[in-house]
Amino acid sequence: MARRQQEGLHEVHETDEGQVHAEWSESGGNGGTVFEGVDTAYKTDGDLLAKKPKKTQEEKRADFARLASRRVSTAIDAIDSLIHLCAPQSYAWTAEDRMEIITTLHDRVSRVHDAFVSVEESGGKKTAKPLSFRLPV
Repeated sequence: MARRQQEGLHEVHETDEGQVHAEWSESGGNGGTVFEGVDTAYKTDGDLLAKKPKKTQEEKRADFARLASRRVSTAIDAIDSLIHLCAPQSYAWTAEDRMEIITTLHDRVSRVHDAFVSVEESGGKKTAKPLSFRLPV
C-alpha cells in the first residue's frame, strides 16, 4: 500500500493542530484520497509518506468478524466438498488415503487453534510465522 501511496502522493503538510494532512491520487490521476489526523510523516527514497491512523478496537473487531466469517465459510464449503470423494462408484480410495486426508485436516485445524492460543499467551503480540519450506543447512 505504501508504494501506491508514494507513487500518487500530491501533498503532505502539517495542520495548525500539529496533525499531518496527506493527499494522494489514484494511479490514473483521477480523483483523490485524503487522510487527515495522521500521526506521523516520514521519508522513503526522498518522498514523503504518511501513515494512516491506527484502527479502533471496534474497527478491528468488525474486520475480524467480516474476514473470519468469510474464511471459515469457505473452509467449511471446501471440507464439505470432500464428502463427495467418498462415493465408491466414482472414486477409488484406500483407508490410507482416508487417514492421510483426515490427519492433514486435523493438523491444520490444530495449527489454527495453536496460533490463537499462542497470541493469547504472548499477551496479544504477534508471533513469527513458521516457514512452510526449509532447505537443510
